[in-house]
Amino acid sequence: MEWISARGAKNFVCARQPVCLLNIPNTSIDKVCEMLGYNDNGNFNRDFKKMTGVTPKCYCQRLSSVELVFYI
Repeated sequence: MEWISARGAKNFVCARQPVCLLNIPNTSIDKVCEMLGYNDNGNFNRDFKKMTGVTPKCYCQRLSSVELVFYI
């Protein structure tokens, strides 16, 4: 069993929340920003990219391309 710090656990939860929200069909990036309390989409984009390695827009595009491949 591998232990993580409280900070590591918080970072993991904070990183998962926007990803989970963006996985909800028809949920816009603007709506996710609002739900998470961001006043500026630029700050959300920067934080999301720092946590995931891609921008929210890129993540959504990849998600939709995976869905298209899955349903074909």
